[in-house]
Amino acid sequence: MLSINERISLRQLQALIIVASIGTGVIVLPRRVYEYADADGWLIAIGLTMLAMVVTALVSTAARLRPSDNFIQSTGYFLTRPVAYILAAVFWLKLVFAAGLELRVFMLVVKEVLLKQTPLMATGITMLVVAAYAAVKGIETRARVAELLLALMVIPFVALIVLAARDIDLSNLQPVLTTPTQTLVNGTIRLGFMLTGLECLLLVSPYIHPRKNMRRAAVSAVGISGIIITLITALTLARFGRGVKDLPWPVLSLMDMITMPGSFIERQEALMISFWIITIFVFINALIFFGGVLIKNCIVGGRAAKGTVADDKRRHAPSRANRLWQIGVLVTAIAVFIVTCIPWDEAEIYQRLDFMYLTLGAFFLVVLPVLLMLASILKGKNRSNSDG
Repeated sequence: MLSINERISLRQLQALIIVASIGTGVIVLPRRVYEYADADGWLIAIGLTMLAMVVTALVSTAARLRPSDNFIQSTGYFLTRPVAYILAAVFWLKLVFAAGLELRVFMLVVKEVLLKQTPLMATGITMLVVAAYAAVKGIETRARVAELLLALMVIPFVALIVLAARDIDLSNLQPVLTTPTQTLVNGTIRLGFMLTGLECLLLVSPYIHPRKNMRRAAVSAVGISGIIITLITALTLARFGRGVKDLPWPVLSLMDMITMPGSFIERQEALMISFWIITIFVFINALIFFGGVLIKNCIVGGRAAKGTVADDKRRHAPSRANRLWQIGVLVTAIAVFIVTCIPWDEAEIYQRLDFMYLTLGAFFLVVLPVLLMLASILKGKNRSNSDG
């Protein structure tokens, strides 16, 4: 069975990153960057891409310090075991709230655009059940599905972009470079919620084979995602100009205005929504999966690494670990559902996503990796001194 195989290739990791990176943020990003930089908003998208690549390199480097260890083992080795458990609990809460808020946006968009008569919770529960079921099947199954979905998305997506480019007005992107650099930097930092999910790279290393070029593979995948997001943002700004600030979902509005030759597809925004639904599914599925991993790590801790399991019970360890992980996925999915029940509107959701990124997001994407690398250096020096 695919779920038994707990390893994925670097190519599969890249597929997971690319598909998951284009989440709920992309459909509102043109409007939000316009709020900061007007016609220069596409420069913020470029800045976000560069920031994401730097952060990915940082997180991947920290994840490779002890690549075979789980989060508790690795963090506990560098920062002590009690600190590792506290960080794991906070990390889990962050994943739960991020998944819940993203799912809530998904529910609101589907309610407004597609299923106006369908109860809000019915849509959310359906997505959550499917995402949790896929998470239980294991990381290789997730990776194979991501590869397939990415292959199916490429040609139609490129066709939509080409068609969208025919009806743009480049004058809407003028004047160029009139926004102060400080404003662009501030907008890039403030909209860093687009980086949500990259912190999961701290947890993925034990599942990668080979791990040697993990950092390069992850950075290149994030770069490709950034190019796609930047292109979509620039096209949307060029099409609507100042009017983009009045559109709740500007990217969907852009796709709705595309005229497909021969009327092959009557509603192009429906095709774009289908791509977007795929990315939301992969994103939520990833957060639920790694939420289950964190719960299992907290229960198992470092016992397996220390060899304290009796010989006559070792053969049962995989099934026990698998059960703990499945329980962790279930608990995480229930917690995500509870978050989606909070009646926040779109503006409130993005306010909380921004706050979570600037606090917990910045910690797990920058502060924790730096702390782990500094601790690794100090431990290396101490070991050298003791050997001397």
